[in-house]
Amino acid sequence: MEEIELKNSELMLMLDDVMNSFENLTFDNFDDQFPKILNQMELVHHIKSELLENYGIDKLIEFEPEAHSKAKIIEELFNETVKIFSEEDKRIKRELASSMNKKKLNVYNR
Repeated sequence: MEEIELKNSELMLMLDDVMNSFENLTFDNFDDQFPKILNQMELVHHIKSELLENYGIDKLIEFEPEAHSKAKIIEELFNETVKIFSEEDKRIKRELASSMNKKKLNVYNR
């Protein structure tokens, strides 16, 4: 097997790992898992850049359709994850602010 095929196989496995990591991401494990996912995505980008540099776009296009579709799915998963966790963060901040205001009112009413 050529080096490009090995690197592409490695890239496909990493893309699968990233997709699985997004699917297993929860509020409980977010702080631990999200930085790992970002590192995985960075490694994928590095491998793809390396392939592009070493073999050129023409050779890389042979493998591109599958990688491109996985990358699109990951992009959608990333955007959805950021949206969900940002909304939850905002909700918690509003709840905390409301709780603090209630506490201040209770102190004031005494």
